[in-house]
Amino acid sequence: MIEITPFLFGFSMESRFAKPRPFSQQRLDHLLARLIDADNGLALRTEQIHFRQFDLAFDYALRASFLGGNGAFVHDAEKFGISVSGGRTGADARTLAETAKRFLWSSELSDKEVGMFSVNTHARADSKDKRDDFLRGFKTDDRIVGPGTLGYVRVTEWPEEVRFSIEPSVGVVDSLFLAWNTQFRGDSGFRSVEDLVKMLESVAEVFGVKFKPLA
Repeated sequence: MIEITPFLFGFSMESRFAKPRPFSQQRLDHLLARLIDADNGLALRTEQIHFRQFDLAFDYALRASFLGGNGAFVHDAEKFGISVSGGRTGADARTLAETAKRFLWSSELSDKEVGMFSVNTHARADSKDKRDDFLRGFKTDDRIVGPGTLGYVRVTEWPEEVRFSIEPSVGVVDSLFLAWNTQFRGDSGFRSVEDLVKMLESVAEVFGVKFKPLA
């Protein structure tokens, strides 16, 4: 078991439609109203939202940038999507989880629609030696200079399989890079920050990883 401290994390969510959706002014107006809603939506300001359209059929896109440029939203004929990066503290983690819930409300994704949910973090162990000792357990050949692992996991906290990987960080010295990828339906998995964090922790524990509390 290795104990690590996340210090830079983010997430992305995307739902692709079963078939492309033609442009609809009514649908656009409804979505915009939800995006600027401060109580349940993303509470975006009008200057953060940009729309472009090149024809009246499928060539259109609504985009928004928020959270100081760390967040991005996109809606076009094929998908809804959001990504947020730059999280560092426990307060940031709660903000990211709340943003995910508000994105689902704004997009009105039903329980029948399947979405993709991804989380990643750079994290540090107490020392480089501890990090390297942990990674050495995944080295199956002397030619592997940066060992890591990948697997699909089922945990009681989440209804779908979770694809989890852990490896040395690229560009961040002496750190680990962890990534979770899974599917979701509806918003039930995003109503509690604690439950969502527990899922991420439970998956990582299968591979001998334990997280220290965020500041």
